Amino acid sequence: MKKIMTMVLVLTLVSSIIPYALADETAPSIDPETVREVQIMGNSTGAEIRLLQLEKVVTIHIVQGENLLLLLANETDDTTSLEATLAQLELVLNEIQSAYENDSFSIETFIDLKTDATTLVTDFRTTIHTLVDNETAKTVRNQIQNITNMTIEELNLRIQSRIREYNNHQLQLIQGLFVSLNESLIAEYRNGNYSLGEIQQNISEAAQNMSTDELYEITLEIKEKNINRAAQVQQQVTDAVEGFQQRRQERLENRLNNIPEGVKDFVKEKMKQSMMDAMNNGNDFGGKPDDTPGGGGRP
Repeated sequence: MKKIMTMVLVLTLVSSIIPYALADETAPSIDPETVREVQIMGNSTGAEIRLLQLEKVVTIHIVQGENLLLLLANETDDTTSLEATLAQLELVLNEIQSAYENDSFSIETFIDLKTDATTLVTDFRTTIHTLVDNETAKTVRNQIQNITNMTIEELNLRIQSRIREYNNHQLQLIQGLFVSLNESLIAEYRNGNYSLGEIQQNISEAAQNMSTDELYEITLEIKEKNINRAAQVQQQVTDAVEGFQQRRQERLENRLNNIPEGVKDFVKEKMKQSMMDAMNNGNDFGGKPDDTPGGGGRP
């Protein structure tokens, strides 16, 4: 019985922490996956993590698109649609980056920008399939996997740093529950000298020395906090859904009126057409894009 309680406790604690090695780097939709993603957005660090991960995914697709355009430079294919989609992704990327400057780390902002990014990435994949065959797309994917992009590398470092910062905060919240989970151990994790797995092992060993009643009380306390947090997040998600279409119209109108001057005229016309169609047709929340051109699944 005690062994089972210990396992339940460790699993409950782990749900409060982001495993560094398993941190999702995806982008959007109001589906269970997005609801799970926003669970950590109760503080500014957790919210920044999700925006950084979204920025990374959008940046990856822009880099992929730019390299694909280079590959097709000497071909006769019409790349206007691809260029227009990439230009719109650039606008979304600018809005993500502006969210940092304005401290707009809200669940609403994340849902809005993630959904827009998903729609554009879906267009991105569809367009690629019209330009190249599956074999060429595979070749492009392999080439891009070997590309070292300093912006993406910098984003990786920032994401890793924020994840450790977030987990450090979560560990401090549960520190009082375990005598052996001391400040020096948390500091070692924060500095990168301990893995999250080692911290979890420490918690498991500490739990072994507790009585069943103690384990039960701790499990209930943490579970209650997690339930309350989930309820708060769900309410924010519900609020975000209610005004989504109106906000989407406003975002599209703003982008329509702020197309950069350097965009080619024929690409600009395609962008306008695409955004006008989106404004007229409306759009429900999309799925989540991956980080390979023409590919599918989790990034």
